[in-house]
Amino acid sequence: MSIVFEQIDSEIAPERGADAPTPDAASGGAADKPAETADAVRRELALLSERRERLRAD
Repeated sequence: MSIVFEQIDSEIAPERGADAPTPDAASGGAADKPAETADAVRRELALLSERRERLRAD
């Protein structure tokens, strides 16, 4: 029996409801708002952890 994979075509969109700064804005204002930078890093780490767990489950 062969394994058939479904093709998925999609784009990666920013997190819903997040006011993610553009890369240009992020490089200049990171020192001005350390709390926002820390929150953004925490969100990204949480997403990475969730993706890792999903890959492990698959």
